[in-house]
Amino acid sequence: MKKLFSVILCACFMAVTFFCGCFEFGSNGKDGADGIDGRDGVDGKDVSIYEIYEAAKTIEGNEDMTLDEFLAQYLSYTNDELNDLFGKRAVINRSLMSGCSIVTKGSTVSFGSGIFLWVDQDVGDAYVVTNCHVVYDEKRYTFAEEVTLFLYGQDTNGINYDVTTYNYNVNTKYAIPVEIIGASISYDIALLKVTGSDVIKRSNVIAASFTEEDDVYVGEFVYAVGNACGEGVSSAEGIISRDSENIDIKVGGSTQSYRVLRTSAAINHGNSGGGLFNAYGELVAIVNAKDDESNVDNMGYALPAGCVRRLLKLMYDEYVSNGYRMSSGGGANKARLNINATISDSFAVYNESTNFAEIYEKVEISSVEGMPGSVNLRAGDIIKNIKVISSDGTVKENVKIDRRYKMNDVLFSVRLGDIVRVTVDRTLALNGEVIELDVIIEYNSSSYFAYFN
Repeated sequence: MKKLFSVILCACFMAVTFFCGCFEFGSNGKDGADGIDGRDGVDGKDVSIYEIYEAAKTIEGNEDMTLDEFLAQYLSYTNDELNDLFGKRAVINRSLMSGCSIVTKGSTVSFGSGIFLWVDQDVGDAYVVTNCHVVYDEKRYTFAEEVTLFLYGQDTNGINYDVTTYNYNVNTKYAIPVEIIGASISYDIALLKVTGSDVIKRSNVIAASFTEEDDVYVGEFVYAVGNACGEGVSSAEGIISRDSENIDIKVGGSTQSYRVLRTSAAINHGNSGGGLFNAYGELVAIVNAKDDESNVDNMGYALPAGCVRRLLKLMYDEYVSNGYRMSSGGGANKARLNINATISDSFAVYNESTNFAEIYEKVEISSVEGMPGSVNLRAGDIIKNIKVISSDGTVKENVKIDRRYKMNDVLFSVRLGDIVRVTVDRTLALNGEVIELDVIIEYNSSSYFAYFN
């Protein structure tokens, strides 16, 4: 019955969207031009459980359905069957097919990692996420002259390419050139585009997807996929050690502060730009740093999915709508309410129903600097919720603000013409009440938007 229902689902859900609705799933490739078997099977007919799940979420009422709920509701899987279906080995091996090694040539030659987010094997196109610092030349304060990808199984130094710190010699049979279409030093994320690659056409690359959850919890099983020490794509497992903190890293000639989650998974040089996945094979973060102190063990850091997926959507929209490429200069626009917010109170509770230790923060406006926030918002307001509504009335985001970082992350989804509906608890007023206040984003100016590098 389960297999029959899977076939029915496959027939029903032919068009599946990914990456916040930006892309349509393409097939994962054709058999290799050299006739090697096992590259794809029958073209375009192998639909994974992940694709069916994503398609099921497009049905009205299913938008917030978790993978567990989907499997239990539609396929009637038991917990034991779920454990078999999502065995570590199967999930990790699938994620290896989403990873790639990155080699950059600039003032020196360096290594990094990337994760495929979308692939069209028929034409050889793809989009890849990595860290900005992976493709940035620190000595020249510009982007690397050449950025080249190598797929899992084709990324052995000395065989598929021969590179050292100052030697750059790649085998064009395996090398995949890319262009940088978006990059942010402030958030250490870059979006790369592959166009018309014969290597992609004959590959079996599997696009990864981000978790839609903004919250992760300490103790959650995760594994890193990346080009550790420049030795090719590999995996290392661990847990989430801390769900949110800030670290300082010197990038682009200045010290940048990044909000990250901490993991005990082994992170090494070369892992930067790779993925941190959960037990379901979903991206929960993009790896960007480790603690290098000699007396510190198992302290790796990664940029959380909630920020990264929204930022990538912004970069993609800028590229498609405006033909904008970060590498050619300029900036991309992130909405700014022109307020300062602080955590006026925080506490943790153990949730008996979820078995999670959950942190809650009271996010209070400490000052209002100007438009557009000054129209309706006041110092002392407690921000409870932010809803982003497009000009046609579509609700794009509806986020409960129980952590300060959620307020910052949701603003990546705002575009010109949108309404930002802020629910505040105005307890300091004589008639203290919870009210909804609309902030309309009208003008592309420094008063309404902040540029990031």
